[in-house]
Amino acid sequence: MKELHERNRFVWRSLSMKVLGIALCMVCVAGSPGYALWVGQSQINPFLEVRGEYQSNIYRMEDDEESDFITVISPGIHFEYPTTQNPAIQAVLDYRADIRIYGNDGDSSIDPDSELNTVDQRLGGHVQYNLASGWLFKGGYALSITSNPPDFIGDTRNDYKQHDLLVLAGYNFADRYKIEFQYDGAFRSYDDSEFEVDDIDTHEIKLVGFYRIQPKVSVLLGGDYVTFSRQEPFYDSTEYRGYTGIEYEATESTTGTMKVGAARREFDTDDIDDATDFYVNGEIRSEYAENSFWSLKVFRDYHDSTVSDQTAYNGAYYMTTGFGGTITHALATLPNLSLSANVLLSQDAYPEDNDDREDNKIRGEFGIAYKFYKFVSLGAGYRYDNRDSNIDGLTYTNHSAFMSIKGLM
Repeated sequence: MKELHERNRFVWRSLSMKVLGIALCMVCVAGSPGYALWVGQSQINPFLEVRGEYQSNIYRMEDDEESDFITVISPGIHFEYPTTQNPAIQAVLDYRADIRIYGNDGDSSIDPDSELNTVDQRLGGHVQYNLASGWLFKGGYALSITSNPPDFIGDTRNDYKQHDLLVLAGYNFADRYKIEFQYDGAFRSYDDSEFEVDDIDTHEIKLVGFYRIQPKVSVLLGGDYVTFSRQEPFYDSTEYRGYTGIEYEATESTTGTMKVGAARREFDTDDIDDATDFYVNGEIRSEYAENSFWSLKVFRDYHDSTVSDQTAYNGAYYMTTGFGGTITHALATLPNLSLSANVLLSQDAYPEDNDDREDNKIRGEFGIAYKFYKFVSLGAGYRYDNRDSNIDGLTYTNHSAFMSIKGLM
């Protein structure tokens, strides 16, 4: 009983300090002057966001849930050149760090190895070039330094780095035909040699053609070729996708794309059966008023299991099917106040699992934001996460409540 009392006192003392720290940061950010930095036609916007979040189940456990209060301090910077609308050439660069501080980090009964606290970083940018002749070129790069969080008390945080590359070339001619070529590369490597087996390089090539049949509707036909190379060659594979669909442009602010077809995954080893399945990818987005928009998406595609995450039991891959929607609405009477909500429903099916594992997931979030002093915004919200699995021990529910303040120069 005494030990429980001491632990509760420690948690509340830590919680009080976090709340006080966030309050002080809010005062500092709100009191800072906001002025963008201009260099010629370039705009540079440093920013700082402070977020306090309560989670009811930090380890995403079915039983023995552990809650915590997390402070996230996020400094960053945004660079853009030029800032004019529809420029012939545009360059964008972003950097953001998320410093996550857990109230129970290092607690002897909750986090004995101090694995909760972490710092995530992302540096990314792209250059886009539009020619009057109809050509479009785009190149991008992103570096992510992040991790997979621990899954249970005593588990380790798996740190990794990922490099992402993008090359896009498109040609639009006669206002009727359009063709796009795109390359995406992703290279993930884990810092700890224990998890090097999950290192993976992905190369994806897409080729899509569009033909306008109505002023607002185009039909499309395309295909994707993807290779997956792992540190353990046994799990190497190649994926082929073929699809058709439509592209819809009702207005400049309302657009949508729908692709329907088939996907086939072929593994280098004969010990894993090749698979063919239905493929869907679609999204529609509409900005129906200033600072107000909604979007809907639907998808069905393959994903790779991590080798260290019981691949022998779950199989080398799983199929994800889902749909979701997002809406952000700025009030006409209070234009600085906006409400947002999003929901995502999905199912992960593991065809190779001996128990036919299926995970049904629900994520719902509601938030409110208020912008004042032109460069400062306050936010608060609630998020619900649930995974319902037919495998014992994999079902969980996590409730999150958060508040934040962001200052942008």
